[in-house]
Amino acid sequence: MLHNPITGEAMDKKKIWQVIVAIFATGEGSGLALMSLKTDSAWFQGLVLSPVHPPYVVFGIVWTALYVLMGSSFVLAILNPKMTKGVHIGYILNIFLGAMWSPAFFLLQSPLAGLLVAAATLVNAAILLRNVRKISREASYMIIPYLVWIAFATYLNAAIIALN
Repeated sequence: MLHNPITGEAMDKKKIWQVIVAIFATGEGSGLALMSLKTDSAWFQGLVLSPVHPPYVVFGIVWTALYVLMGSSFVLAILNPKMTKGVHIGYILNIFLGAMWSPAFFLLQSPLAGLLVAAATLVNAAILLRNVRKISREASYMIIPYLVWIAFATYLNAAIIALN
């Protein structure tokens, strides 16, 4: 029998499945985003980027770390007895929005569509942080780097629109 590391109580099958789904969904969200990432396309190569746009290798490192943090935050929230359906939906929505940015930006070749998705992700992440803080400070701390990076990514997206 698995025990909840937060409460020390035995976890029922439903809670175990929620943890498994949270980990899987977070991983799949990152995978879906990667599948449509086309930084080597002629269209993207022709765009003028912000002078503070990091090298492409930085994105892979940062996004990997952020998805690990978000997945860990999601699991901590699930394990917390105060977890609410609204918080659960907030995480799922955030994973979905994060996965939709690359297709909106790269597949549609639309910085505006990308900006709209990035802005929605930023708003959702801010609301998620507020809601998670109510149930688990530790889980909320793991969202802060994600929120900061999403704000930076939103700026980079907006800069592409402004410079092109």
